Amino acid sequence: MVESLEHKKLKQKAVSLLIDKGYEEDKILIDKKWVNIEYHGHFYKFRIDVFASNSHEFAIECGNFPKWKHPIYEQQFGREYVLHIPHSVNFGKYKISDVEEGLLNKQQAKQFLLDTYLDQVYKPFKEDPIFDFQEFTETSRGIFDIDNHRTFKEVNPDYGDKNEVIGKDIWMNFPDSSTISKSEYRKNIHWGMIYYFKDIISIVIFFSGVEPCQKFLDLSPEVHSKIVDALKKLPGDFFVRDGFSFWDKNPVQPLDKEWNVPIPCDQLDIEQYEDVLENLKNLIELQKNHNKVGPVLNLCKVFCHANEISEYIEEFRELYSILLKPNTVYDTISRNIKEMVSWEYYISNSREWDFLCKEYEEKYNNQVEPQTFKKACKKLRYDPDFIKYMKE
Repeated sequence: MVESLEHKKLKQKAVSLLIDKGYEEDKILIDKKWVNIEYHGHFYKFRIDVFASNSHEFAIECGNFPKWKHPIYEQQFGREYVLHIPHSVNFGKYKISDVEEGLLNKQQAKQFLLDTYLDQVYKPFKEDPIFDFQEFTETSRGIFDIDNHRTFKEVNPDYGDKNEVIGKDIWMNFPDSSTISKSEYRKNIHWGMIYYFKDIISIVIFFSGVEPCQKFLDLSPEVHSKIVDALKKLPGDFFVRDGFSFWDKNPVQPLDKEWNVPIPCDQLDIEQYEDVLENLKNLIELQKNHNKVGPVLNLCKVFCHANEISEYIEEFRELYSILLKPNTVYDTISRNIKEMVSWEYYISNSREWDFLCKEYEEKYNNQVEPQTFKKACKKLRYDPDFIKYMKE
């Protein structure tokens, strides 16, 4: 099989990384090192993509590296001496002129959205203690939900002058570093951005379906009061819009939506906000009674050019800190784990989590359900400090 140019470039990147770590270039082997490994009674033979051994043996795999191989390599070389450099995610190449003329196809639009996220969201805010955005990688791409898009009908759309459109919008979640699955993200209050055309993108805090809308309704009156205050402080181009989803023949979660009149956030009053809450309550009851409607809410939405997103993200800070950063039991456990010696090592090896849990209970004199503890450990695998540790 002919090797791709990208795969060759990944190997050259691996060589550079090893040189930076102090390995001698003339002793680095590319596609020339074979190893025989016994692992739990089975024998495996692997050819290492990039290998060095003038100090400690170091193995780097480039491109595809199945998860089942990781513990075998780690047994042979040690976890800190195994590295995976994955293929970069690329949905489709495009030209700036294609963006300016509105000529992007669906795959190119996904790539444009991904590039925008990296440039305008992740990089500017990756060290931010509030937003704490997660890095987009091949491993985490499912959480961002950028691959899941289907045609839908939208009545009273919020952009453009048509009353009804057929939409194929490209959506991308904004998960924080503690989010471990797409299903977890969807069931909660969440936010992200939608690509429309040319360089027009919307940022939105969005609920769809009974479960996330019910969680929103269940917030305390004090929290709802804070939300209203935060919304009213936003500029006039931010708006609230509720509505309902509906479906006729499709048995899956509703996709088509009909929206009510948008309310500018800076003009929102408490009566309008309570009407929105009442609408959500009624739609939840209707769906529970087997009517084919469901609650949807854009709690806060704004349209902007792609190069303006960082400025608009900053406007969401107060609302985000109220609504999307609750302190959960998993957050508390995770913070405590990070105070323990060598926590990164234990998080990297799931076979050690039971031992870590016992150490945790002794240190903090606190009994923890095993599944709760393991979920906190999983969250830590997306912690920026842990990711940095794994890259070193």
